[in-house]
Amino acid sequence: PFTQIPFTQIFSVDKALVRLLEMYPAEYLLVGIKWRPRVSKLDDQYQISGTADNAWFAGILIKVEAATAMATRPPTKTISLRFGRTPQWEVSDDEHIASFMEPATPRLEDLDEAIESALARPIDFVPIDQALAPGDSLVLAVDPELPAMAEVVAKAARWLCNNGSQPGNMRVVIAGQPSPLGGDLERAFDQTLHAQIPVEFHDPDDPNRVAYVAANDASEPIYMNRSLVDADVVLPITCARAASALDYWGAYSIFPLLSDRATRGRFYRLPNSRRNAAPDQRQGWADQAAWWVGLLAGLQVIPAGAGGVAAVLAGQLESLESTVQAQLAQTWRTEASPADLVVAVLDGNSSQQTWVTVARALHMATQLVVPGGTLVVCTQLDQSVGKGLSRLRDGHRSSESIAKRLAKESTDDALAAAVVLQATEDYHVYLVSELENESIESLGLGVIDSQSQLAHLIGQHDSCTILGSAQHRFLA
Repeated sequence: PFTQIPFTQIFSVDKALVRLLEMYPAEYLLVGIKWRPRVSKLDDQYQISGTADNAWFAGILIKVEAATAMATRPPTKTISLRFGRTPQWEVSDDEHIASFMEPATPRLEDLDEAIESALARPIDFVPIDQALAPGDSLVLAVDPELPAMAEVVAKAARWLCNNGSQPGNMRVVIAGQPSPLGGDLERAFDQTLHAQIPVEFHDPDDPNRVAYVAANDASEPIYMNRSLVDADVVLPITCARAASALDYWGAYSIFPLLSDRATRGRFYRLPNSRRNAAPDQRQGWADQAAWWVGLLAGLQVIPAGAGGVAAVLAGQLESLESTVQAQLAQTWRTEASPADLVVAVLDGNSSQQTWVTVARALHMATQLVVPGGTLVVCTQLDQSVGKGLSRLRDGHRSSESIAKRLAKESTDDALAAAVVLQATEDYHVYLVSELENESIESLGLGVIDSQSQLAHLIGQHDSCTILGSAQHRFLA
């Protein structure tokens, strides 16, 4: 008769066997023996223990020998999903998977030379130092998503100081909330300049930190960061975005980020972000505001994978934008057929792990999935749920009603909330993050919190597309 007997067996075994036993225990059914193993490491050996539905303990040893033989098979090719700063999970590289993990352009080998070349020989503009008069106050307006921010900004500041500027006349304004990036910049200035440059994080809700500039063509008042308005020269340093990106507003799209809350809200809402919602008018206002504060030239960084830099370009507004878009197309334009499942992976540091980048990746993924398909966004997101996203938790309102309320929101996460709302209406959407499962599920999103869960989900679909660095990609 069959009985339940506990067992423990300790032996040296290849790690591949351990993975097999953890992931596929049901495949090791032999002569009526059924078991569910638990695997633990003991010095240089592995301990496998469990309960067997068989009175013959020898059958366990037969099973171990058979599984060991299977573990000696050639290893399966895998795809490494790098979300956040380091490789995280691996999935089998099966025939039904189309993988786009690396950009077409590798990261720069010499960032110093690239920055110096861009500033000394900008596109259709004089060398940047010649646009500055002795004693001019200079503000570096920095995009919070700038790859290698501390290194890029510090090296740009060093070139400017070597060509006539003084650290005491310079200021860095970051278009984002206070973060460890400020400390990173301070250390980079110490190492690169042996001096400090003040760092300010823009607060759109502080009326003392914004100043009136002018009214746009729609008679809407334009307010911008006071440090930018008071400066003699402003040099934006931004991460390049494709013209088809969800939140693209031209070469100087940093303007809405450095404006007041009401202005930011007018730009960063889904209805205003759609390509058919007068984007040229909004982009024109952004360019107009840039001219009002004297933004004649800028520095743009083409992102590489894993938070790296692929290229650095500087120049006059229109000429720079044309060159940047061509470079982005070479690096990030993606051609893929619609798939049943799309896995969008966000790489890079904490500045790339935000609700805005999640929205950007979702926007890209929805263009590559079949109707009613499944979307997964892999992140190390730990940014809390804000006011806009919290509206998705209102179970007493219809999706249409929530969308209308989000269209009037001015919070930073209103755009992300609208994208998530629409995606969950049309597709099955899952998120990998550092947030609590309950917090994610309350937004209407599914949760994936293990490699095996993702592998199982991929195995359930006939076709799958995996997008590395999904926040930068766009369709051909």
